[in-house]
Amino acid sequence: MPLLKFEPQTVSAEIKIYLNQPVVAFGKAVAYRLSPHKSYIVVPGTISKDDFGRLKALCSIHGVGLATFSLNKDAPDYTKIVLPTQASSDMFYANQMARRLLDAQPELFNKLFS
Repeated sequence: MPLLKFEPQTVSAEIKIYLNQPVVAFGKAVAYRLSPHKSYIVVPGTISKDDFGRLKALCSIHGVGLATFSLNKDAPDYTKIVLPTQASSDMFYANQMARRLLDAQPELFNKLFS
């Protein structure tokens, strides 16, 4: 029996295959920070240098994780660029999302939270 137990943590990710509006995608990742403990934006490694620099700076300032990947579905080769800061979940939104999952997919809810 473990002496110490860790609190479960939730993580969200805004994953983009086509990135024509990187700041909009970043905005979504920031909005996701209401419920989970950590939030990432994940973009193709083919993103332009300017957009990459802008996203990297925004993620660093706002505590959102940034990762890149290759568009090879057999070997996406994920790379963490910026690690997210841990935040406390807003329990109102966390419970709202949990309720939506329970109503839509009770089996999945029970698998995740039992």
